[in-house]
Amino acid sequence: MTGVKDVDKAMGWVNKLVAFLSGFQPEITSLNVNLKTCESELELVVDIPDNVRRRLARIRIPAFGNFVIDYVQDGSFRRIPQLWTLGNGRWIAKASQLPPGKFLIRMHGSLPIEARLDLVRIQPALNRDRTDTEERYWLDSMLKSPQTLEAIYKSVNVDEVCVGVGISLQRSYAATIPREVSKKIEAVKRWVQVGKGIDRHEIFHEWRKYRGAQKATEVSVDEIIAAVYQLTKAEVFSKHVKADSPYSIGEIQRKDALSGPMPEDMDVEARTRLTLKTPVAQGNLTFSFKAFESELAEIFGNEGKTNRGTNKGDRPRRS
Repeated sequence: MTGVKDVDKAMGWVNKLVAFLSGFQPEITSLNVNLKTCESELELVVDIPDNVRRRLARIRIPAFGNFVIDYVQDGSFRRIPQLWTLGNGRWIAKASQLPPGKFLIRMHGSLPIEARLDLVRIQPALNRDRTDTEERYWLDSMLKSPQTLEAIYKSVNVDEVCVGVGISLQRSYAATIPREVSKKIEAVKRWVQVGKGIDRHEIFHEWRKYRGAQKATEVSVDEIIAAVYQLTKAEVFSKHVKADSPYSIGEIQRKDALSGPMPEDMDVEARTRLTLKTPVAQGNLTFSFKAFESELAEIFGNEGKTNRGTNKGDRPRRS
C-alpha cells in the first residue's frame, strides 16, 4: 500500500484527470519527468464518439497545478493549433473542432519538488573500496513502485536522476604536498584568521610563526593555491572520474572549504535515466586519485625541490 500512496501523492492529479475523462476512454501513453527541474510532460489519448460530440457544445477539462495543454494531434498525426483556452480553472475546447476518433493531448508543467521523493528512491553514495590507484563509490537509484506506475502509464521516463558523490582531496594533499609547503599554507591560513581578531598577543604569535614558515620554503602559496584551483576545475577534474553505465558524469563542483584556502572536497554528480523497463540503476563511480596526485605532484616537482606549474611555461614563482 505504501507504493500506491507514494504514487498517488506525487501524481494524484493524473488519476483525477483520468477519472474526469472516463467517459472518453482516456489512455495515458507516456509520462516524462526531469527529476532535477521537475519539468514534466504527460501524453494521453482520448476517444470522443460522434454521438457524444454532437450532444456537447464544449469539452471542459480541469486545469491542475501549472500544467497547460500545449499540443493536440489527430489520428493522422496532424497538429491542431489553438484548440484549447483556459477559463475559470478549466481547459475548454469546442466539441465541433475536436478531431474525429482518437486524438492525442499533451500537457506540460512542473511537478511539486516534494514529488521527487515519491517517484524515485536515491540511496546515498557509499565508498565501498579503495585500491592503490582508485576509489569506488556505489550508486543505487530506483523508481518507487514500478508495478503501480505500470498499471497507470504505458511509458514512464524519469531523466536527470542524480546521485551526489562527495570526494575528499585531503588524502591526496597529504600524499603530495611537501611538509614545508603544508606548514606554510597552514601558517597563512592561521595568520588570516587571527588577523581578523583583536588579541594582540595572538596576532604577534601567529605573525612569528608565519615569518618562520615563509623562510622554510620559497614556494609561493598564492600560486600553489591557483594551481590547485586549476586542477579542480570541472573540465580538468572530470578526466579523473568515471561512472559505470547506466550512469554518466554530470556536474562537478568544488565544495566550499570549511578550513584552509584550498578546496578540501569535490562534489561530483552521477546521473541516469529510469524507465518502466529499467526501473533500477546501479553501478560505481570511480575516482582515479593516483592520476590526480601525479598532476598535483607536478606542481611541487621532485621532492618539493622544484616547483613546476600544471602547464608548460606556467611555473609558480618563488617568493
